[in-house]
Amino acid sequence: NRWIKDFYPNLVFHHNKWRKDDVAKSIIRQLLELPFRGRWADRLDHALMKLMLKVWKRRYPELAPEERDKMFRCRPYESRAQGGNFEKKILEAYALRLRNFGIPEVRSDIQDGSLEEATYEVS
Repeated sequence: NRWIKDFYPNLVFHHNKWRKDDVAKSIIRQLLELPFRGRWADRLDHALMKLMLKVWKRRYPELAPEERDKMFRCRPYESRAQGGNFEKKILEAYALRLRNFGIPEVRSDIQDGSLEEATYEVS
């Protein structure tokens, strides 16, 4: 990911010799995956994602939609269920440590990939 280079400019990536393409699929795995090929499996996946979104909305009506989406995410590429807003607690603890060390906080908007410098007073 490009944003990692912004946070760790001296990071060197090493190629993994066990790439997904190099690992041969076992016969058992191929047989188990066979029924989940095709459009019907994609439609089933989409229907289950919509169902889970409804479940989270019904279970946590007090949360704002943005906050609920951060805590309980259902996407084709990501599924997350973190009760108690664990992500927010971690990010707040990290921001507090940055302030304690006098380091300016960098906010990242992963959706559009932009980075912007946040300003706040360090006491």
